[in-house]
Amino acid sequence: TSGQTTVSDGDFGSRFGWYVDNLNRKMASSWYKPEVDPHTPRGTRAYIQFAIHRDGTVNNVQMSQPSGSSTLDRACMRAAQRVDTFGALPAQYNQNTLMTSYYCEY
Repeated sequence: TSGQTTVSDGDFGSRFGWYVDNLNRKMASSWYKPEVDPHTPRGTRAYIQFAIHRDGTVNNVQMSQPSGSSTLDRACMRAAQRVDTFGALPAQYNQNTLMTSYYCEY
């Protein structure tokens, strides 16, 4: 776990913290808070999950824990879908896909 990101491979974050930091930056810059209903309580979180492939592309974006705010949920999902690539997975990582969880906090 690093910030808002949790990855399925337990030691990925400690081995490749720079990659997780980059993932957090890209997600933070691609989600737009103005899309969220302003009546959404501060601190509300929407949790999503997605796969990052060897080439850094994203697919299979899903809501894993809805926030109770449909606008926050949609904004968080759109953020992951907007990212063209997180960059290729590290060469030293021997899997082809990295399952990732992320939360957007309003």
